[in-house]
Amino acid sequence: MTYPSEAQRIIDKYTDSYPVKLSRIIEDFDIELRFVFRPDYSGRIFRIEEDRYRIECNPMHVKTRQRFTIAHELGHFFMDREDIDRLSMLEDNAIYRSGLSTEKEVRANKFAADLLMPMHFIAHVIDSSIKKKQPITPKDVAKLFEVSEQAIRIRLGIV
Repeated sequence: MTYPSEAQRIIDKYTDSYPVKLSRIIEDFDIELRFVFRPDYSGRIFRIEEDRYRIECNPMHVKTRQRFTIAHELGHFFMDREDIDRLSMLEDNAIYRSGLSTEKEVRANKFAADLLMPMHFIAHVIDSSIKKKQPITPKDVAKLFEVSEQAIRIRLGIV
């Protein structure tokens, strides 16, 4: 999948270590992050001022899901900002649906996966475990990247 150039630059710049520090991106782009409980959603992003945006994330979800939700919303920020401005907000319910086209939702999910689980680091972790003859499980890899085991399994194609 090809991203708009800004989105690709973000992935290239912020995947220099793992787990990826989402707070760096949020701070660098002056995005406000709030944790707001609403039982019907995972998160949302909206404009709060001319050039300022807020991501809200459900604090009742486990940390790994929160990280994926935040990364997903960042995907919308870097690729769908015109939609955010036009619709006033993008809200993703518990199954990551915002009302945007399925293509844009899939793209935001892919952005989140590429950001949180860079394949070059996953390959390094797996290669390292093989060289050391220390088995590593998807659960172990998920802990290193602070994502769910399900997310790693999907990323590795072992669902």
